[in-house]
Amino acid sequence: MEARADKIKLSMHLLNLTEVYYGEYRKSGEIAAHAVIRDISELPITLIEDLNMEILKVAGRFKARNKMSLADAVVSAVATLSNATIITADGEFMPLSTSGEVSIQFFRDPIKK
Repeated sequence: MEARADKIKLSMHLLNLTEVYYGEYRKSGEIAAHAVIRDISELPITLIEDLNMEILKVAGRFKARNKMSLADAVVSAVATLSNATIITADGEFMPLSTSGEVSIQFFRDPIKK
């Protein structure tokens, strides 16, 4: 994996990790949710904890203009401000991808919610 070889940098905002946690909790229960968090913590992923005024304003703009979750608006803001690419299969990102506002790469056909 390129991230393990330090060829690319992976990061994830804590709000998105929360989405992963509660999704697994709903699907498979608390023990499985804890296991997912443990597994992710062992990967070469930097967890982003910041939620400052600059992120808040950009995320607010994305949320106001697009039908998307607050967590997705925050990750879009963080990606924009840090010149990063979001890698996802979430169809909520399609409008931002189409407009070119955020660099997004879909690893499979986007899933519509």
